[in-house]
Amino acid sequence: MILELHALAAIDSPSAAALASAGVETTADLLERCGRPETRSRTAAETGIAEERLRGWVVMAELLRINGVTPLDAELLVRSGVRGLADLCARSPGRLADTMLVVASEQQWSGLIPSAAVLEGWIRSADRLDPAVVEDETL
Repeated sequence: MILELHALAAIDSPSAAALASAGVETTADLLERCGRPETRSRTAAETGIAEERLRGWVVMAELLRINGVTPLDAELLVRSGVRGLADLCARSPGRLADTMLVVASEQQWSGLIPSAAVLEGWIRSADRLDPAVVEDETL
């Protein structure tokens, strides 16, 4: 799913404006410009946004490629420690559901929390996708 950056609540307005000034206006742009460590580094220098923040947002954009994942789902997955498609595929749906419940409680999450069955479906879907994000050692 390709969305404008303002659809991701994790990206505040000043950051979205900085990204837009660098030509990054959609989640597809974010994947293209920040999906690899070297392009992420250039975008960080161009926008003044920390690479770690860009990395979290690009993982959210990648997770949005999974059928049924919403922007809030992607954010909660990242807050729960998911670092990309391969990482999601390596997770146990039941354990991830438990982790997401804990994170949601600790962070006073107001969105819905997916069940283990929903997570299992997302994991199956993610397993069929080619990764758009190159993993690096910074996370």
